[in-house]
Amino acid sequence: MGDFVDELRILRNNFYLGSYAQVIAESAPPPGGVDSNPERTALYYRAQTASGNPRAAQTEIPASAPAELQAVKLQAAYVIASKNGGGGAAAPAAAEEKARAVAALAALLADSVHGLRSTVQAVCGAVFYQEERYGDALVAVAKSPRNLECVALAIQCYLKLDRTDLARKEVEKLKTWADDATLAQLAEAWVSCFLGQEQNVMDAQYIFEELASSKLSTGRLVTGLAVCKMQAGKFPEAERILLEGLSRYAADADLVANLIVCTSALGKPAEDVARIVEKLKEINPRHPLLEDLALKESLFARAAQRYVS
Repeated sequence: MGDFVDELRILRNNFYLGSYAQVIAESAPPPGGVDSNPERTALYYRAQTASGNPRAAQTEIPASAPAELQAVKLQAAYVIASKNGGGGAAAPAAAEEKARAVAALAALLADSVHGLRSTVQAVCGAVFYQEERYGDALVAVAKSPRNLECVALAIQCYLKLDRTDLARKEVEKLKTWADDATLAQLAEAWVSCFLGQEQNVMDAQYIFEELASSKLSTGRLVTGLAVCKMQAGKFPEAERILLEGLSRYAADADLVANLIVCTSALGKPAEDVARIVEKLKEINPRHPLLEDLALKESLFARAAQRYVS
């Protein structure tokens, strides 16, 4: 039993670090069969969705699957609907499908039995987080205060709400029972980097560097290190790290998004920034940075109209 638990722990760590290909390779259900552990199968389909293949979960998970897998299937439906909702004739239908997926997840979470499963809570919380419903996400994960993924998501919510006091409190509690866990270290790095100031940023940078040296390096770790450099005002170093990261992880949307921020901060020509923006649109047209840029452009255009004679 100990070996099995360790194997699942390694799979989870790889998922948290963004090593989705490795998770898929090591957790694929047997051909023509079903894995006896729904948690393992859930990690497989979550990795498929995170790596850009949500249709695997949507088409392969049967209606009779356990609640953990039903949550993953609904998350995949949500991701597909989000990608289809960028505009055009299909946008209204995609918005309806997205709303149905969110409502079904909320119902699953509210179930007196299924809602107690940590995977259901984490997946529901993640979707609520994407919807910017941070209060609902916190309610979802609060049911499992000793589950690493749930606590890490709560910390992310607190940072989004600018409640650094609560985020730090959760990190300190994590250290009492999961100090050496990969996700606990990531959460500490998130908070330290968010807080800023030289020592905090150095602490976060050290964590990302240690994880990258002791674990399989991933785009997520490279992004974290680059963000630390930018937080410290070291934009040329951040640019170098991002470009090196993109040479290995060319399709990593967060690396590209942070390169847009870094390139802009360095005062590079507008055409250089525009070229990187176009690359991000190709990789992930619904990336939060692109949506934020579109919103700002819309607000600017609206304000400019006031001065048009």
